[in-house]
Amino acid sequence: MSDSTGAALATIGLILALMAVLAVVEIVIPLHDRNRWNGVHLVPNLALTFLTFATNLGFNAAIIAGLVWLQNLGLGLLNTYPLAPRRSAGQP
Repeated sequence: MSDSTGAALATIGLILALMAVLAVVEIVIPLHDRNRWNGVHLVPNLALTFLTFATNLGFNAAIIAGLVWLQNLGLGLLNTYPLAPRRSAGQP
């Protein structure tokens, strides 16, 4: 697994873990008093969460595919004006 894939999976894991922690906090300290735990909200909330992840994945894949295609065609500012490598402070 590449470093970028591992970083992406770690980010997704962190987001899901934070969502779980916030769900537990919301159950322990609710904003509004409820007579019972309202589980009917769980299914729509999870569905919206998964739809959001799927939509973001699709759009991001399309953007990356477009960028790779443009780079292969030699289009874009970085292909027109290449950047010189950055020098560190100790090098002449």
